[in-house]
Order: sequence, then C-alpha cells, then structure tokens
Amino acid sequence: ALSIFIYAAKSRSKIIVFKFASDLVWALNYLFAGAYTGALLNTIGMARETVFYNRGRKKWASHRFWLYVFIALTFLSPILEFIKLGHFSFVPLLPATGSMFAVISFYSIKTKNMRILGLIAQTLWTIYNAIVANPTALIASILITVSIFIGMFREWRDDHKKEKA
Repeated sequence: ALSIFIYAAKSRSKIIVFKFASDLVWALNYLFAGAYTGALLNTIGMARETVFYNRGRKKWASHRFWLYVFIALTFLSPILEFIKLGHFSFVPLLPATGSMFAVISFYSIKTKNMRILGLIAQTLWTIYNAIVANPTALIASILITVSIFIGMFREWRDDHKKEKA
C-alpha cells in the first residue's frame, strides 16, 4: 500500500518519507525470502533516504560525497548474493543497477528527475522480482510504476496550467 504513495506525492520530502517506509517493509520481506541483495539494497536505501531527506537542511547531509558513498555501497551489494550462489549471476546486478539509478534519483532536488530515474530503477527491480518469484514485490513494483506515471501526469498537468496562466 505504501508503494502507490511514493512517487505520487507532490513534494520531494514526502516522496523520500514514503520511500523510507516502503524500504523498511521490503528489507524485511526480502530478508525472509532469502533474497539478500534485495534486503541489503533496501537497508542501504533507508540510510540513503535519511541522508538525502536532510540534504539542504543539515550541513552533514549536504555534502556531495554522500552520493558517491551510496553509489559505492549499491555497487558492492550483489557480493553477498554471489557468495550465497557460489558463482556469478546477472540476477543480483538487476536490483543493484536499479538502485544506482535510485541513488541519483533521490539525490536530485527536482521531482521530475526523481520520477524519470525512478522509472528506470523500478523497471530493473520489476525484472528482478519476477526472476526471484516474489509475487508481492512484483505487484508492488507495478504499483510503484503506476505511482510514477501518476506523479508525472500531475506534474505535467500543473506545469501546463501554469503555462496557460
């Protein structure tokens, strides 16, 4: 249920708050499902959202190096699943790559950029959720994609109204 509110929210701060709540629930879901890359990425996501929510509000959270920290952590996240699998697989790379787009998305100040990059991220997560056979996560991925389109439409409509005025 939280997923539909993420990108449909009007402000950056609300998008990040909904994303944090969603990541908390999904971290637990993936952990119980044994999908360690998904669990780790959602845990990293909660830290990311905490920092990026405070970007521009707190000096410690406003340094660009946080962007690089979260990209690096996201890049390294599939290692746990590679160890579990005992071999290389492209599957853990899907959510990791999607999450790298999400890092940049949530670092962005503009909601339009957040949604565009979020759409790329969500597409990769949707494929991952289908491959790991997590139907709940697959449904949520679809809801998040719908949320992105709702947010994009609302933003387009509001911009169009401003142009006419």
